[in-house]
Amino acid sequence: MRNLPSELIEDILRRLPVKSLKRFRSVAKAWCSLIDSDRFIKMHLRHSLTSLSNRHLITGGAGAHAVKPPFDCKSGDMISYSCNGIFLLMSDPPVLWNPFSREYRVLPDCPVEYAATAAECYCNKAGYEFGYDSRNDDYKVIRVLDFRHKITHAPMANETKIYSLKSNSWRRIEPLPYPLLFLRLNWRVHVNGVLHTLVPDPDNVYGASIMCFSFETERRYQMLLPRRIRIKGFDVSLDVTGGCLSVVCNNLDMVVVWVMKEYGVNDSWVKLVSVTPPVFEGNDYVKPLVYSKEGGRVLLLGKTLFWYDLRNQSVDYVFIEGLPFVFYAEACVESLVSLGGEIKNWGCEKEKRKDKTTKKRDDFLSKGFKLVL
Repeated sequence: MRNLPSELIEDILRRLPVKSLKRFRSVAKAWCSLIDSDRFIKMHLRHSLTSLSNRHLITGGAGAHAVKPPFDCKSGDMISYSCNGIFLLMSDPPVLWNPFSREYRVLPDCPVEYAATAAECYCNKAGYEFGYDSRNDDYKVIRVLDFRHKITHAPMANETKIYSLKSNSWRRIEPLPYPLLFLRLNWRVHVNGVLHTLVPDPDNVYGASIMCFSFETERRYQMLLPRRIRIKGFDVSLDVTGGCLSVVCNNLDMVVVWVMKEYGVNDSWVKLVSVTPPVFEGNDYVKPLVYSKEGGRVLLLGKTLFWYDLRNQSVDYVFIEGLPFVFYAEACVESLVSLGGEIKNWGCEKEKRKDKTTKKRDDFLSKGFKLVL
């Protein structure tokens, strides 16, 4: 390896999983500096995203069950979708966490500033989500506090704040015009640096539209549902399929998935999947996860995982040993993205022998549920 050109070494390293790169940091100071560099971190992530490599399924229920974080959390603490290998743990306080590098950052305190009509209302709940601002190369967390009337419990107002990882601070922004009840249903859909959720829209023929919040501009806008969509009698939700915004319509008789092929272009909505029982059970909620590497199949999650062939509309069921009977899954990609916070077993020196708990966690991430597309 000593005689190999540096460009070739870099090309080899960018294809490797995070676990291997962590070990190889101890080979030489030059390798440690390269792997830690911002340029290499971005190059490694870009290669994993474009080549559909270093993919995983993180599974669990409502809490952090599948992979135990290296910090205290409650079983009921929600974990967000993955954005560039990073998760948001909605605990008190919230935590940004990269399970592959085992690096995390506890977010600073965020005081409540809403004081108007304080005698008449109370703070009901807090909603959190996060995403990536590519323009400023910054990861941001949005927090919405829901205020209700003390007697009627009707929504009165919300306080919206945003956290910047770069500045490690919170600041207040324009409040969102919808109660948290609506935001919590689909607030977690992140595409192109934008959060998406379904909101009521009486002026729309379907009675609903998509509210979008951009992490770059920190402003909201609306987007239309597909023109030929049927939502009456369906449980309608938003999701992400192959990096594209998607609308999922579930009922007892049918599951239909629409995908926006070109972001922001309403005419680019296409019907991707339409399946009926017995492919799924009538009381299943079906969720799209990822495309296969060649793009001809899509992995769906009902009570179990199954590949749906887009050409011949056939189904292949996927069985993974160790999964519970009922589970939830999110597709994610490994990354070296740094959070500038606490780090476990992450030094240029040779890593110490891991304890059994850590080894089991690493084995889960690298082997047990490695997603082969």
